[in-house]
Amino acid sequence: MFVVAWILPLLTVGTVLLLTNIFHISPVSFSLSHIIELLPSSDDAPPIPDIELLEFVVLIMLGSIPSTFVLFGEEFGWRGYLQKRLFSESPWKSAIATGLIWGIWHFPINLQGYNYPEYRFYGLLVFPVACIFLSYILGWFYRNTSSIWAPCFSHAAFNGIAASLMVATIINKETYIITSVVGILGIVVLALVSLLMHFFDRRNI
Repeated sequence: MFVVAWILPLLTVGTVLLLTNIFHISPVSFSLSHIIELLPSSDDAPPIPDIELLEFVVLIMLGSIPSTFVLFGEEFGWRGYLQKRLFSESPWKSAIATGLIWGIWHFPINLQGYNYPEYRFYGLLVFPVACIFLSYILGWFYRNTSSIWAPCFSHAAFNGIAASLMVATIINKETYIITSVVGILGIVVLALVSLLMHFFDRRNI
């Protein structure tokens, strides 16, 4: 289950990128070449290694592991304390309540352009919805492992993959409110994942 918690964010973001490409919402570059163009150049700077997408993904996934410990405090607060106390009889109600609070909690940094730099105010409506489904997913891992470390693993991987892979592949940054994992396409994918988890639980009752 811990491996699933770690790998699921990669599959989720990969699906969002695939949908972005299929529907031509934004050009998607899988060569990472445009990232080098965005970096500041200097005669004294060492040469930037030319790595393949697979190598980049592996580095991100491995780099998310140390971040797991950084996110312990956040997940202990959201999943380990709040979510299991709000509407504890209903995973969906607890995810909705926790997700709304979690989303509102992030309003200050979203107003600074953290997740949706081009659509800061619209992002105040979109982000809490994403947080609801993320709360269900992370809460599902917590319920099914009885360990706070499972949602910590998943949260760390979501942060690493969403931040690094999205920036590295999606060329049009103005579409983040649609193409981000916490954007509209991301919400659709997160909702589908949440429903699959819900039906998995019902099948095992």
